[in-house]
Amino acid sequence: MMLQAQILLWDSIVTDGPVVRNVRNPLKLNSAKKAINIGTWNVRSLLGTGNADLLVNEMNRLGWDIVGLAELRWKGQCVLNLKDGCKILFSGANEQGQAGVGFVLSDNAYQSMLSFHAINERIISIRCRGQGPNITLIQVYAPTSSYSDEDIEDFYSTLQGKLA
Repeated sequence: MMLQAQILLWDSIVTDGPVVRNVRNPLKLNSAKKAINIGTWNVRSLLGTGNADLLVNEMNRLGWDIVGLAELRWKGQCVLNLKDGCKILFSGANEQGQAGVGFVLSDNAYQSMLSFHAINERIISIRCRGQGPNITLIQVYAPTSSYSDEDIEDFYSTLQGKLA
């Protein structure tokens, strides 16, 4: 299967601030009657043809509403439509084949999303409307010990800034 994706009408994705959706009445992500299922997956590349479709199939099979992704290896930042109403929000490196993080959201999860922030190729966050308080999810892909101490310190410093 070939990835059939359509770029959503977002003028640009910026890394210096969150992208806020202008939605009047976003859905609530969770409720007293329905639990939300959130997973994370190191996909080790979605570069291959049909890999995004396989990901959506697994997401549906497991009943996940949101999947945090690491090591996408896609270039740039974007929001794409996938099959079954799912959306993928991602933030990759300037060079294809390096790092990359993102989220795949079911249609209901996407309808509850208030904003997302593509910080860099290793950190992305989304904020969704919750039943009580709103919910913020952060997906990271940390550098391994083979990276320089400076790269590792930069990563944790950026992450700490996001959590503050």
